[in-house]
Amino acid sequence: MDNRVAVQQIRRGGKLRYAMSRIWLPYDTLKSHYPSLEGKRVLLPLYEVRRWVKILFCGGTKRGVRELKLNSSKTKAEQLRTNEMLSHLGLES
Repeated sequence: MDNRVAVQQIRRGGKLRYAMSRIWLPYDTLKSHYPSLEGKRVLLPLYEVRRWVKILFCGGTKRGVRELKLNSSKTKAEQLRTNEMLSHLGLES
């Protein structure tokens, strides 16, 4: 999880954008979780809340909190090393 958070911070453009991308999923991702959302983009906020309630009451809270803590604990030096590694491997976004 530590490495995934580091790479996604680079790809998303920083800690805040990464955290927001984990809290509010894009429509295409959410409709793959909830096929009934297909073609009903206006219901996206309702399905986001539905997802949060499911995470809170059906498990996943510990993992989500751990992931957000990892996100906030990453230093600039770690971000730079990760970015250099991705560039060296040819995997930059």
